[in-house]
Amino acid sequence: MRGPRKAAHAGHRDVVRLLLATRGINVNTRDDSGNTALLEAVQQKRDIVIQSLLAIPGIDVNAKSTLHGRTPLFEAINGRQTTVVQALLANPSINVNIRDEAGITPLWQAAHNGEILLVQMLLASPRVDVNAADISGRTPLAEAAWENQQLVVELLLSIPSISLVQLLLGKVAKPGLYVNAKDQNGRTPLSLAAERGHKAIVKVLLNVPGVDINARRKRDATPLHLAAASGHHEAVQLLLTAPGAGVNAKGGFYSSGGSSIARPLFVPGEIYHGPTPLWVAAASGQHEVVQMLLAAPGINVNAKGGPGGGTPLLIAAQNGHEKVVQILLGAPDVDLSAKDDTGRTPLEIASWKGHDRIAKLLQQTQQKAKAKTASIWDAVPRITS
Repeated sequence: MRGPRKAAHAGHRDVVRLLLATRGINVNTRDDSGNTALLEAVQQKRDIVIQSLLAIPGIDVNAKSTLHGRTPLFEAINGRQTTVVQALLANPSINVNIRDEAGITPLWQAAHNGEILLVQMLLASPRVDVNAADISGRTPLAEAAWENQQLVVELLLSIPSISLVQLLLGKVAKPGLYVNAKDQNGRTPLSLAAERGHKAIVKVLLNVPGVDINARRKRDATPLHLAAASGHHEAVQLLLTAPGAGVNAKGGFYSSGGSSIARPLFVPGEIYHGPTPLWVAAASGQHEVVQMLLAAPGINVNAKGGPGGGTPLLIAAQNGHEKVVQILLGAPDVDLSAKDDTGRTPLEIASWKGHDRIAKLLQQTQQKAKAKTASIWDAVPRITS
């Protein structure tokens, strides 16, 4: 590291000025790591040197480092250097949308960090792209929702929203926010917040006109599926109270029972039944969520799901979730004898899996149901010839 870059690194303002006054010195030359003097000064937080460099005609404010492809603005955002960001944004040559090697823009990074003031400063730029996504397809709004940055989410939502058609065609006078933008896995900001259980952000997003409450990711899981599978009962409650929530929507993944996180599982040769939110909650052992879903109007307690085609009761019995089985058995319409694609009932599969307490519970419930049916028939007057 030599000349202006070395002086910038050390913070020697007067040396920087002297060197730059020397004929033949190029302020934008790079060191072995790809840094210019300005990049070096920003990384080392040498504010006085930065001011001197920005006053030089021809300074490249958009030079990207070779290591991560980050500009001085990106580095200042990541370093939470408010005064430096302000100075860089005041430069008429600044490009606020340059991405690093991960496709991340300065706005995305500020949203990720939860830096509300820096987000405000960037949004004040008329050229900022509020929908610029990283390489995973996640927008600043989506990233803020994922990271539980509520204030950033609310600030971004203050931007007028646009439709997907407007976004694709650019038919707007000023760029607007697309609230239903999907990442590479098909998750919207609402899906991401629901999956992480960020109830405050879920609530905020549900109040946005045009938000898609039943947006499906690649494997057809809705926000309700994602919240239910992970046991985020408060997020589930919010989603259930929203108009149009698909309580019986068929998803495309299910939990194997060993984890509270649902994941796709496709078995060659088996018929796959899209599971409902109730099914994934039962499969994952989320008893509080199961209780909530059973109270939802129109819920189908016997909807089959997964590669085996079992009901919520069957998958709960198979995975050994006794509490869930108890709750499901209290549902008036639950089918104790519903079979999966192989012809097995909940009792048979619980016995096969060695879940003795669940098998006993199912057996006792069946016996009570038979006794009740018999008593009803006994009360019916017999017709004698």
